[in-house]
Amino acid sequence: MELVHESEVEKGGRVSKWLIVPKVRTSSKTIELGVATLKPGQVEVLHKHVKTEEAFYVISGTPSFQVDDEVKQLKEGTALYVPPNTPHRIANHSDKECKIIVVKTPSNPEDKIILSDKS
Repeated sequence: MELVHESEVEKGGRVSKWLIVPKVRTSSKTIELGVATLKPGQVEVLHKHVKTEEAFYVISGTPSFQVDDEVKQLKEGTALYVPPNTPHRIANHSDKECKIIVVKTPSNPEDKIILSDKS
């Protein structure tokens, strides 16, 4: 059994703490699991992953997700799946912090194509 607590992990990238990372923190072969925290007003870049699937689960807050050209505001307890090669971004337009679980498979840190760095 391999345990990793969020407090033991430094933030990687702009929003996420990656708790399960293949060959880094666990013996996982293909799955990454992280916790994303977005401050009020924070908007991530529009991007896609060519081969990577991503799933999100909202722990707290009401983040907005853009997937392709569709934007939805999610609430706590909502899950979202983003297939490979699909443009997406997360935004927090509220006045409270949002916390989201992020799962990616297969793990490939280089599989991220920035489509727009405009928020």
